[in-house]
Amino acid sequence: MTRIAPVLGWVAGFVLGAHATFVAAGPERLQITADRVSHDPSVKVVTMQGNLVIDQEQTRLSGSEGTFRAETGESLWSGDIRLEEPGRIVQSERLLAQHSKRIYRFTGQVVYRKPASGLMVTADRLIYRSRTQDAEFDGNVRLTFRDRIVTAQNAMLTPRSIVLSNEVLSEQLAGPLVVPALYVAAKHMSIDPATGDTRFWGNVEVSKLDRMARGDRATFSEQTRQIQIFPSKLTTVFIDNGLTFTSKQVDYDFGTGEFSTPGLKQLNLRIQSSPQSR
Repeated sequence: MTRIAPVLGWVAGFVLGAHATFVAAGPERLQITADRVSHDPSVKVVTMQGNLVIDQEQTRLSGSEGTFRAETGESLWSGDIRLEEPGRIVQSERLLAQHSKRIYRFTGQVVYRKPASGLMVTADRLIYRSRTQDAEFDGNVRLTFRDRIVTAQNAMLTPRSIVLSNEVLSEQLAGPLVVPALYVAAKHMSIDPATGDTRFWGNVEVSKLDRMARGDRATFSEQTRQIQIFPSKLTTVFIDNGLTFTSKQVDYDFGTGEFSTPGLKQLNLRIQSSPQSR
């Protein structure tokens, strides 16, 4: 194994083989390991191939190949990329890493996991900020957490919240997979990762089989296992077997699997669509 430290300031180019390891000088203090490493001093770029690993404090990046640019402190990766930190794993096909800022931009079949909580997110793109542990997902987002599966176009994860936006559809299982799921569609959705309590807002539709409730916002309590749907103005619409009603509030209880509707008033309208038929 070859060790060179510090490196990035060389005058002459070089090629290292047989599993090379070196430390990049500068505030980032990166330890870089690869099967083959070459340096072009004219552009101050290090090219790394085969079993590439970069360690920076508690962050480890691994992949097939990449380049490191000394002047900007950035590395560009491709092929079987993996980021590992305590409690967190990210995988993708491509990565732009800004080591000085500890910002990582993943693209292509992104998979983000927190094994301790069972949380997993897949998406087209991810910007992960290691210093704040914020993760911003974009494109075909799919989140699995506790007993729910949520799809959306955008998501933002912080240590204290999970927020999903644009074409949100939540599938929440009440028990075994044979039990019909409850679907919630909305413009936005937020989850408290500590308690599992959830808020929905913007054109909310809650449905199960041939029953559906519509409102402007809804809340789910993990403790009571109930969803409450609230109106935007005066009434919440509730549809049961094709008949449409209005109510001041509609509740759904996971324990009984039933909707309850205080102050129900029939409107005699027919159902047009439901979230699971989209």
